[in-house]
Amino acid sequence: MSKNYSATIQKFLICCIAGSFLLVSFVIAQGTATYDLTFTATWSSSTHPDNFPSSPHFSGMIGGTHDSTVSFWDTGAIASEGIKRMAELGSKGPLRSEINQAISAMNAGGIVEGSVMNSPGSQTITFDIRPSWNRVTVTSMVAPSPDWFVGVSGLDLLGSDGEWIDSLEVDLFVYDAGTDSGSDYTSQNQPTDPREPISRITSSPFLVDGSVKPVGTFRFDLKNVVGNTPRASLSVDQNLVDEGDSVTVTVQLSSALNADVLIPLTLSPGTAEPGDYDSTTPINLNINSGATEAKYSIQTYRDNDIEDETFTVELDTSNLPSDVREGSPVSGEVTIRDLDAAASLSVDQNPVNEGESITVTVQLSNALNTDVAVPLTLSPGTAESSDYDSTSPVNLNINSGATEAEYTIQTYRDNDIEDETFTVELDTTNLPSGIVASIPISQEVTITDLDMPGISTPASVEFMEGDMTSFNVALTTQPSSDVTVTLTGHENTDLMLDLNVLTFTASNWDQEQTVTLTATEDTDLLDDQVTLTLSASGTGYMVSHTLTVTIQDNMGVATEQTEEAISLALWGNYPNPLSNSTKIVFDLPEPAQVSVAITDLLGRTVKMLPDKSFGVGTGHTLQINTGDLPSGAYFYTLKIVMDDKVVRRSKAMSIVR
Repeated sequence: MSKNYSATIQKFLICCIAGSFLLVSFVIAQGTATYDLTFTATWSSSTHPDNFPSSPHFSGMIGGTHDSTVSFWDTGAIASEGIKRMAELGSKGPLRSEINQAISAMNAGGIVEGSVMNSPGSQTITFDIRPSWNRVTVTSMVAPSPDWFVGVSGLDLLGSDGEWIDSLEVDLFVYDAGTDSGSDYTSQNQPTDPREPISRITSSPFLVDGSVKPVGTFRFDLKNVVGNTPRASLSVDQNLVDEGDSVTVTVQLSSALNADVLIPLTLSPGTAEPGDYDSTTPINLNINSGATEAKYSIQTYRDNDIEDETFTVELDTSNLPSDVREGSPVSGEVTIRDLDAAASLSVDQNPVNEGESITVTVQLSNALNTDVAVPLTLSPGTAESSDYDSTSPVNLNINSGATEAEYTIQTYRDNDIEDETFTVELDTTNLPSGIVASIPISQEVTITDLDMPGISTPASVEFMEGDMTSFNVALTTQPSSDVTVTLTGHENTDLMLDLNVLTFTASNWDQEQTVTLTATEDTDLLDDQVTLTLSASGTGYMVSHTLTVTIQDNMGVATEQTEEAISLALWGNYPNPLSNSTKIVFDLPEPAQVSVAITDLLGRTVKMLPDKSFGVGTGHTLQINTGDLPSGAYFYTLKIVMDDKVVRRSKAMSIVR
């Protein structure tokens, strides 16, 4: 099993001092250790947004291994000249000289240094460390800055029982060397005299959202100990591999053996399935005598999904041979990058008015490096093939490097009054290699019919009381089934009809049917006006229409009248058909409050105009703004309140865009 510390060797020496025996116990680590030091810089405008500078970087690392009797910097201490020059200028020479002086005094063992590194970024260096100098100090300037730096001071890599630590990661916070008084990254040089103690910066720009954020990490990984059992570690040549390519796993020993050795590996799936890669497991990888590494290739395979997938390869640490120990790292997660593109389909406008066109867009989740033809099919719903360009199948070409292509489908006007549908979809059974289907793969398109159902009658009818007259009725568009027209509004008036119900069929819808009117004589001296409502009912034919019938009085006009009497009349609206607005024209025989309700073919109220006062007169108008209503047929009804009487008059209008 993996251990945090290696074994300890304790030796006991008996020393003779002034005739007495002293038992001395001390710990000897098992030889010189080799460590990898990985500096990972995370400092960026996203982690530390306050006044973030341009060209962010860290100076080359500089430090050394040493014992506990020497310290090159510490919080609360005054910076040496080497620390000052490192923190202000990124200079390594003065601090290197201070470490070399400690080496000469046998208080330090060696120099640790690296190169300049941009941030974000990562750099790994290797250094040796001996038991006599088991501590490490490393620093690096934050650049640009007045005198800010990161680092560790006197970090002990030897455990309390004499074992070299396998791995250790340290968060890097920023320190002020106390040699310059600048307050931001690019402050002018402001020497601090006398120098102030080194301190950790706990304010802006490193205080973010209430907490001080590190700017990176130092990670120390033990690679080898001279004289120790070799350690086995594992690496992968590319953790992100394109599906269909292979990945190479390398097992390394920290030192060679004088005999062949088998290192066991295991493979375990993450999100990948066994068919996505060569999942043979376990694997015994042979490292030859005298060699320090061996490689194993794992093949990945193409699949039909569009997800990146993962699997893990690792050392079987529980079955390592006795002459090999567990090193670090012992596992690697491999991501198989999917190369398939997911195709989906969308329609730019749905529903579409008959006679207009729609644009179908096929989109890929990612571009391919070759042209690809994506097949589409069109299938009728309630629409007939002549209602739209029903060419099918269609191969839609998406160019190399592009992620979408468009296809236009034209619709055509017909003579019926029904909305109709058809479906456009990806032909998923014939998609080319490298393309998989993704939702949505189909769209049902509705063609909105613009042939509005209606009832044809004269604009108005006038005749004398006591007489008879007639008018003709027909439908304006062909229905799909029988339509019944019911006439109401004459009840309890002087007007009588010979027919109250008319029936039209799909074959005689445009043949006029005659309704005969009879007007009963009354005793007043006024003309009478009756509004007939003709209501049509049938499949797709829910519409009403009004007709004003004026019965002229045959007794003459009363002598006290000096002006021609004004009758209540709704003359209609203009323009009709309309686009965005229209005016309703009406006459009033007396003052009234007038409101307007607009309903659709299903009788739902879609717009209201509030009460407005009008006086006696002809040619009154009300303007209706219809820009917020879709194309189609509507009815408007005037509610007219005159003293204690409430009268309603209705007519039809059409919105066409």
